[in-house]
Amino acid sequence: MKKHITLLLVIAAVAALAVTAVEMKRLHVSAEKSREALAAVLKRNAAMKAQLDASLPAGAQQAGPPVALANTNAPVAAAVKNENANANAKSQAALALTQQFLKQKAERMEKDPEFALKHYAELRSAASAKYALFCRVFHLSKEQGEALAEAVFQQSLRTDQISAQTVAQVTEQMAAGKKPTDPDANARSIYQQARDEFDTAAREALGEDLYQKFQLYQKQEMAWNYVSNLGCGMSLVDMPLSMEQAARLAGAIANANAAYQKTGMVVMMPSVSANFTLTTDWKAVDAAAAEFLTPEQLDFFRNVDAKGIVGGAGLFGSRQEDDLANALQNLPPE
Repeated sequence: MKKHITLLLVIAAVAALAVTAVEMKRLHVSAEKSREALAAVLKRNAAMKAQLDASLPAGAQQAGPPVALANTNAPVAAAVKNENANANAKSQAALALTQQFLKQKAERMEKDPEFALKHYAELRSAASAKYALFCRVFHLSKEQGEALAEAVFQQSLRTDQISAQTVAQVTEQMAAGKKPTDPDANARSIYQQARDEFDTAAREALGEDLYQKFQLYQKQEMAWNYVSNLGCGMSLVDMPLSMEQAARLAGAIANANAAYQKTGMVVMMPSVSANFTLTTDWKAVDAAAAEFLTPEQLDFFRNVDAKGIVGGAGLFGSRQEDDLANALQNLPPE
């Protein structure tokens, strides 16, 4: 069975690489056209602005926000309000669906022992895989690896229990016609308790020295996930990363990550917050990686969207998305 799964993963990864290669070639060929298109858009925007200014009353441009513009902004404000209302309605609907799903799962778990066993087996399998890379990189013994996986499994069971209890509580309160207490406030406290229990178990399993390395790994986990996904693709093209290369590359990505510099936690989802841009300085990563990657490996790393390899597993953005986010941020004012 494992051989079949491995073969399917390899086929999926090869297909993803092929699509990525074609897409990269297409983007390279059309890059100049894209720049020309952007220039044309900016030119049209400037022309539209001039046309709008010409249609305003004389002196309106110097007198502050004109009445015409204020009236124009009114439907925009209404649209934003409607959009916020729709987003809130969607959020409530999603919450209701989640509550319904968890309620049905809890009922099925209680009535169907076979279903419960399969659910627990899935949780245990995921627990073993979660920190498998950490175990390999830092040469954990079999006993240490199993103890760490057991700690993850127990945390998953606790989280499962919290979800079921929260749904039961909200459902009961609503059935009684009461306003539900804030489930998030209740859950945060219990989730933190589960987290503390996990940390205690992990410290006991690893010992103090390894536990300190494990804490750093957790803070850099998104960078490690990115490197893990990249490494799958590099192995398929016969340019595998060594463990030392993987560790140094994850460290380079973390050190160039804006969120890591700001908060000590790697976040690789290109976006802009009120305080800083959640992107990575990939030029700095390339400069560091040139010291320990071969030229062929470095070229692959620069040009392949690692998020698209092996089905796009992992909650992170790609360097291409970072480049786009930064380009949008740096567009010249009209």
